[in-house]
Amino acid sequence: MLQIYHPHQGWQQAQSSLPAQGWLKLINPSKEAIHQVSRHYQIASELIEAALDPNARPRLHSQEGAHLVLSHLPLAQPDSERVPFGILPVGIILKDQLVLTVCLQDSPIWQTKMAQGLATLDERPLQSVYRLLAASTNAFLDALKRIEHRVTAVEQALQKSIKNRQVFKLLNHNKSLIAFATSLHSMVQVLNRLHAQPPVPADQHDQDLLLDIKVATAQAQAIAAIHSANLRNLMDAYSAAIENNLSLVVQHLSIYVIIMAVPMGIAGLYGMNTPLPLQDEPYILALLVVISLVVVGLITRAFKARRII
Repeated sequence: MLQIYHPHQGWQQAQSSLPAQGWLKLINPSKEAIHQVSRHYQIASELIEAALDPNARPRLHSQEGAHLVLSHLPLAQPDSERVPFGILPVGIILKDQLVLTVCLQDSPIWQTKMAQGLATLDERPLQSVYRLLAASTNAFLDALKRIEHRVTAVEQALQKSIKNRQVFKLLNHNKSLIAFATSLHSMVQVLNRLHAQPPVPADQHDQDLLLDIKVATAQAQAIAAIHSANLRNLMDAYSAAIENNLSLVVQHLSIYVIIMAVPMGIAGLYGMNTPLPLQDEPYILALLVVISLVVVGLITRAFKARRII
């Protein structure tokens, strides 16, 4: 799918003619669409196809006057998926006054934050690319906040849990955090390269903007790494807590069985078809109940004295 961004109309489906400048978005394009864009704008098809690899890493690459900035976006997974967030490679190709973004699937970020970066596209396309990268960093920060809220909810459920389900939820969230930290680390390296060797001449304002993005991305990487380390410690602690909760359940069940074994044993003894002392006395049932209660009380007191219950 090929779409063109218009400042006043928003995203429009591309028709037969393609503009000479602006922002174009390719979403899981066909071979024909890739060939059409490559031929019209004289952009190597390898640059376009690079972002269509789901395992593509952030990097910079220039070819035939076109400059590729391969970045990452956090991608919320459906509820059926175990890992809450994945990684979506996004290619940002800059050539003259054209910005071309390529990805495998659409993201709500295109409709919100990234559109804010097109205000200066006509005059300063490089700054627009930087703003798109800033939007990617902000998307990671938002995803980290969402993960933190989800982890807090799982923690509250874990306090009374004796199952491993919540621990596995923490493990899946930690997988997302590890993926975030890895992607952000690669993005920091890309930003360092952009700062050292910008694809087109950049003024001081662009350099300052890029420096702010580097700082924000490095902070996001540190946050993801810290959250991942904390989550690993939480998983260890809550695994021990689940084992402790399960041990308490087994302990209480054992105490109940021991206490109830006394009256059940006495009742079973007098239920046998053999002669027993006092079996013909009218008060024997009340006497057995009293004896059972006394023995149960003594056992309970002994358990409390030993702080078992």
